[in-house]
Parts: sequence; structure tokens; C-alpha cells
Amino acid sequence: MKRLLLSLPILLTTSSVFAEGRSYDSGGCTAEQTDAFCSLIGLLMLALIVLVVVDGIWNAYKMRTDPAHRTRALQWKREYDEKQRRGY
Repeated sequence: MKRLLLSLPILLTTSSVFAEGRSYDSGGCTAEQTDAFCSLIGLLMLALIVLVVVDGIWNAYKMRTDPAHRTRALQWKREYDEKQRRGY
């Protein structure tokens, strides 16, 4: 999920290329088509943000209510911290 968030700046920069306000851009799209494209990109980014928030809330809920999930998550965190400490 975090990897998807890293792609947001790339989406922002590529979509801004198409929204310069010319009557036709280099791809041959009209201004209305570029507006629709930018709206679609905006909606997709909003959906991605909502998905990340809901996933975080669900994970927090599972951490509080499911002992097995909590044990696995803490084990993964310890392993990750150990790898970071060793420099992997």
C-alpha cells in the first residue's frame, strides 16, 4: 500500500503535462478531454487515499481485537527493525 503512495507524485507530474489549457496538446486531445482526464486522475487519487485510510483503520482494529494478528504484526516489525539495524 505504501508503494502505491510513492507513485502519487509521478501521477501528479504526468497529469499536469496534459492540463496546460491549450486547445490541443501534443497527444491531439481537446481541452475538454484533458479536463476529463485530470478529473479522472483526481478521482483515482482520492480513491487511493480513501483506500489507504480505510486499510489503516482496519489494521488498527485488527491489532486491538485479534491476538494472532497482533503477534504476527509485532514479529514482522521486529524482523524489519532488525534488518534495518543490520543495514539490509
